[in-house]
Amino acid sequence: MKSKKAIITVLFLLPFLIGLIGYMQAGIPFANAAYCSFVLYAVNPVSDELNVLIHIARWTAPAALASGLLMTVKALWRRVRSYFTLLHRDAFLLCGDTARLSQMQQLLPHAVLAPEGTCPSRGSCVIDFHEEEDALSFLRSHEAELRGRSVVLCSHNVDMFRNDSDTFRIFNPTELIAREYWFTHPLVTEAGPAPSLTVVLIGFDPLGEKLLTNAILYNVFHREQRITYHVFGDTALFQGVHRDLQLMVNDSIVYDDGPWTARIDLLKGADRIIFTQTPALNVLMELQEICRSDARIDCCGLDEVALSLLQGGLVRSFGREADVLTREGLLQEKLYDAAKRLNYHYARLYGSSEGNWSAEKMETEWLKLKLNPFTRHSNIAAADYYRISRMLFGDRLNEPDEEMAELEHIRWCRFHYLYHWQYAPGKKDSVNRRHPCLRPYNELSREDQEKDRESIIALNEALAER
Repeated sequence: MKSKKAIITVLFLLPFLIGLIGYMQAGIPFANAAYCSFVLYAVNPVSDELNVLIHIARWTAPAALASGLLMTVKALWRRVRSYFTLLHRDAFLLCGDTARLSQMQQLLPHAVLAPEGTCPSRGSCVIDFHEEEDALSFLRSHEAELRGRSVVLCSHNVDMFRNDSDTFRIFNPTELIAREYWFTHPLVTEAGPAPSLTVVLIGFDPLGEKLLTNAILYNVFHREQRITYHVFGDTALFQGVHRDLQLMVNDSIVYDDGPWTARIDLLKGADRIIFTQTPALNVLMELQEICRSDARIDCCGLDEVALSLLQGGLVRSFGREADVLTREGLLQEKLYDAAKRLNYHYARLYGSSEGNWSAEKMETEWLKLKLNPFTRHSNIAAADYYRISRMLFGDRLNEPDEEMAELEHIRWCRFHYLYHWQYAPGKKDSVNRRHPCLRPYNELSREDQEKDRESIIALNEALAER
């Protein structure tokens, strides 16, 4: 934007500079030459002196003036249109310096690109800068204008649902790509025998970490499943933070220290190979030859030309930001609504709220969790897993059986273990993250087992009300 303004300014002043040089070459003093050159913009020469430079300036100066006037009128019209657009209840102000903002303007019906460095005081706000420091600086600079408004902050480093702030939500494309991957490329598509699968994840960058975390949360299909995740990359921090992670079934995570190229035997037998960064085309061709014919090799960012050269059908591309840059991806309205409904359903079920459903009561119960972001995130995770449950069990969710209750318990335990809770007998201890139900389903009391069934019923009924 800054370079564009600089270019426009130079082009506007160029006829003046050319005319100035031309008049000075004709022997006119500097001050008079400047005046004569300036007057050329009004198509009213005050000197009869002519040379090539003056001729050029005489023709280009009026054109530059006309262009400047048109741009000024256009800018004024844009401001007037923006003013009235921001009067809509669902208006969005887009602030930042990324090309993605123009795409967002197409997604949101009443969206306005804010002039650089400004923050008009109307509408919800999306903040998207190339540099995260610029985004935080913008938040600090416009704290007063943003207070009380709905704000979405775009970030590749902050988790969308670990954000504790009530002031703004997070849009993290990397996290969304990882979440959507397991829904669009599921390991299992229907309930059946216990799957025994080998998944190889090559690359433990931010995308790789999100893919593994979401695999733990969403890939819960059968009480006796056996899914082995082999992970290649720098996993030291993840291993250290999650050294007490328990998966509750026969699943396991194997952290491979060496290069993946030294484990061709592993790749040959894998059911799924995921590259977080696309390898060379010849490497994919080799893998396509040696892997099982029913395996899948998924590469983040593989372009269509390269994909067309791989005719075996094993290789797929994923991870296009355009696929997650949707209104729902940006705002997560449906997911938050489902989580709020689930939370309200529990509030009615356990007596903290009474009476018939209402949007106001639902929002009130959600706001009560302002100081309890873990419970908020827990409701969001449960609502998200509902997509897997619906795919596996369909209408069976209306009357969940023992198997479904156990799967919900496994998912619930995994979520808690990922957030550093541990088993301890006695009462729940939120301060020290201890819970007596973080143990196998068959070790629970009948009352606690029934709560898992009630959780499925509550979620199904909560979403059925939408």
